[in-house]
Amino acid sequence: MYGMKELLRFCICVLGCAMCSSCMTIRWVETAPQVLDARAKSFSVSPDSASIYVVCLEGWWVFGRFFAVFLDGANVGILDDGKYRLLIVTPGKHSVGEGWQGGVEQSVDLTTEAGNNYYVRITQKGGRGIIETIGEEEGRNLVRKSKLSGQWRNLLGEERLER
Repeated sequence: MYGMKELLRFCICVLGCAMCSSCMTIRWVETAPQVLDARAKSFSVSPDSASIYVVCLEGWWVFGRFFAVFLDGANVGILDDGKYRLLIVTPGKHSVGEGWQGGVEQSVDLTTEAGNNYYVRITQKGGRGIIETIGEEEGRNLVRKSKLSGQWRNLLGEERLER
């Protein structure tokens, strides 16, 4: 049988572990409102622009699983497991990359045409991010299973609404 001191130590230990655990599992990427997610999943494209869906299947990092997403070298947000980002672009050549705040680590180049959708998948293998273009059918299926990203928080805790 345990005494009060042992029970108190146990409770303090459990509470401490729970607090540390919650700090380590912060969800950095918020989800967008459901109405925006549903609109993005209609896959409709303006006739004068193109859409690039960037889907994150799984990521990795010490404090959570996520990747920074870059469009033409500019950081446009962060994705974590099961999230996607919709990028509306002008027709032409574009580069979609993954990396972190230090910059792009890998990228794929796309030549987009007006009125079309394009799909990029980011996964993690062997501790590195893998970015690749995928076909329309696979892309739509992955987007349907994922949630549209909303706001994200950088390492300084600043919140920012994705463009």
